[in-house]
Amino acid sequence: MLGTYSLLENVIKDDVINQASMFDFVSLQKLLNKLNANCQDVNIFKKAYIFFKLDKIYESYIELEIISNKFRNKNNLLFVISEYNRLQMGLILINHLWETIEQNYGKHEIHRIANSVKQININYLLENYLTNDEQNIIKKKLNGDNFIYYKNKILKLTDEVNSKTINASGINQYHILLYEDYILNYLFIENDNSFREIFYYAIKANFIDNQNIKENNDQDCITKYHSFIEEIKEREFYYFDMYLMIEYLNIKQLSDVISTIDIILLSDKQKLLLSYKNLISSINKFKYHNNRKFIKYLRKFFIIFSKIDLDKSEFSEIITFYLKFLKHYKICSNDIDLYRYLMDFIIIQYNDLSRRQNIHVESLKLLLLYIYKKTIKCVDEYNYIVRNSLCRVIYNLSNIIQFFDKDYIIDIENINMVEDISYLQDFYIPMYSIANKKLKRKIKKSIIVFLNANFNIELFYEASMKGIISSNIQYEELLLQQTEYRIKNYFNLKGNPRTKEYDGKIWKISPTKEKREAENAISIIADLINFGIIKNSSRYLNLLRYTCFKGVAYLSFVSSMKNFDYNNFEVSYIHFLTPQKMKELKSLVKKDKNIRNIIKEKVLNLININSKYNDIFMKNKIFSILFGEP
Repeated sequence: MLGTYSLLENVIKDDVINQASMFDFVSLQKLLNKLNANCQDVNIFKKAYIFFKLDKIYESYIELEIISNKFRNKNNLLFVISEYNRLQMGLILINHLWETIEQNYGKHEIHRIANSVKQININYLLENYLTNDEQNIIKKKLNGDNFIYYKNKILKLTDEVNSKTINASGINQYHILLYEDYILNYLFIENDNSFREIFYYAIKANFIDNQNIKENNDQDCITKYHSFIEEIKEREFYYFDMYLMIEYLNIKQLSDVISTIDIILLSDKQKLLLSYKNLISSINKFKYHNNRKFIKYLRKFFIIFSKIDLDKSEFSEIITFYLKFLKHYKICSNDIDLYRYLMDFIIIQYNDLSRRQNIHVESLKLLLLYIYKKTIKCVDEYNYIVRNSLCRVIYNLSNIIQFFDKDYIIDIENINMVEDISYLQDFYIPMYSIANKKLKRKIKKSIIVFLNANFNIELFYEASMKGIISSNIQYEELLLQQTEYRIKNYFNLKGNPRTKEYDGKIWKISPTKEKREAENAISIIADLINFGIIKNSSRYLNLLRYTCFKGVAYLSFVSSMKNFDYNNFEVSYIHFLTPQKMKELKSLVKKDKNIRNIIKEKVLNLININSKYNDIFMKNKIFSILFGEP
């Protein structure tokens, strides 16, 4: 992490590795075309490696077969390396791509590859084809000894940083050394889980160590180093660190590593943005929109962006290029992650008060308009999960845009008034606040028509919370009736469960869905009382006897804080309280020592190093606002 990253100079000298590390697959294809025209390139593995990076695994395997046949008994070192690489490509083919190979080239081809790969014995090749000097050069890399060496070193290092032992002179760059040992030597090991795992441990150790330094500096700790006292400076990361994270860590590992640090101090941020643009340009060029490998790259970029301090122009670049991607992309019925990671990035940027000012709202307006116009036309093609994802995008973008521009009106003239309540719930209610007056009247009228014809609890809740409609006696009575119906329906099915015959046996079907619907209705009533939309909360007190449902305790709390049993209090309630309810709770805490102590103990039990409540915002909100304490 420290130093000048001398390795990068070697990376830049190799055109193929350099373009691969910048996710520039368009340039890689051009390099491949040149290599096809000029077969005398110094490195014989470049062509096969480019095929590999372009996700053309079969072509890479065939190229390595050619190399192995060419150098067997002529240059045994190159032959053994080629066989090692062929083994890696072959394992991918027979374990993950056999159906594709069978479909494109026939059953005989995948069987031929499988039989050929089984015959590759790396240890035998090392012992029988290489001289002692050649073995000294390559043996540890190919027989797995290097993995054991690196892993032991890194695990020891991880123990040190986890115990907050800080090495002021810098942490060892094992992830860089590993890359140099394998990738720069064109060893095709990148899909091996053991290889990738070492990057995870090494990079995580660096992040934790850096966060330890920051926390110690924040606490004004002085660290002894050599013969004098100094404050250790927080280190900057490099683009190459980001590349290794995107390339070798899976989504879960990357999220785990990222969670250990507040903000990534990146010395060459423009390289990260350039590689992101390269990736999108490559996806569009080669129509990789539904290729899992390249789409996962894109998701990982957004995870990293969420921890980078971006200015307005950089934020705008990210959104603008994402729009270029969306214009070529058709959402799959089971693929919602592209919008999910995009929105997580935007929301994290918005929720961070120090970074919120760098949001480029005009680019978000273009994004919202495009997503709406693209998705609403074919919304019937999407399943429930995808529609919910799109609803979340529209809802959050609408709220964020309105925060920055209260006068913004989205450029939409008409809405689809079909007999489908989900259009209202998924798209028009979330956009109501930024619709023009004509559309607002249409949306409101449609909601009232739906509610009067066939009252729906969720539609009533969403429309009243958005201020589109006002509650009345009729709606509140229907809300109670529908909730009681859901509760009775659950108990009826629980007492007389439905059955289904499967594999010659009769199975009882648990009424899980019905219970969830009843719990949702109770939670909705509690929310509406909390926000003052329902004025007469006593109407719903009979529901408190159904203690088996989630949300009943919260309903009891918001209905009457004074009479609530605070042994059942949950700290999460504080998240949802309106200012008026918070004022009421604060008054009770001040007057009643017993309530004060119960809540305080529950809060203290939750605030620890591994808890989501361990952040400045929550501490200030709970202690300063509620208890008047730091």
